[in-house]
Amino acid sequence: MSLNQILRGTGNRRATDKIAELRAENQALLRQKAAADDAFTLLHQERREALDSADALRVRLAETELVAGRLARTVDDLTAERDGLYEEAAALRIRLAPYDAAEANQQAVTVPPMIRDTSATEDQATAPIDVRPVWDALGIEPVIDPGQTTWGARNQQQERA
Repeated sequence: MSLNQILRGTGNRRATDKIAELRAENQALLRQKAAADDAFTLLHQERREALDSADALRVRLAETELVAGRLARTVDDLTAERDGLYEEAAALRIRLAPYDAAEANQQAVTVPPMIRDTSATEDQATAPIDVRPVWDALGIEPVIDPGQTTWGARNQQQERA
């Protein structure tokens, strides 16, 4: 047996085979580490973008709150102005009512009865309204005792017979 064979080794546990396995495992681990570094870089970038957009949203929210406050004040001012104008319009209506009535009377269209055409059905006078008590209109007598209604009187006559 030669010295090379002794140093080289024979069998399952040769050092050169183990070194090749370790190098392959080392290469796989380095690739895995590079992939993890890339993933972490992407995560940090996404986190930075999320924080930046959150900051932008906070700024927009503050601006929106300012605009909403201005609009609320504007609405309150306009509501007060509208209420004042309603009151002023009501006062003017009351004040100008006599003038409106005088103008309406002045511009009224009147036709004397002898000239007015009443031949159309809708223009003819209505009959007087019959205003009498119900019992007079229907020819009955008022009911003074509820037990003495027609039905009650009929029952009493049948009981007597």
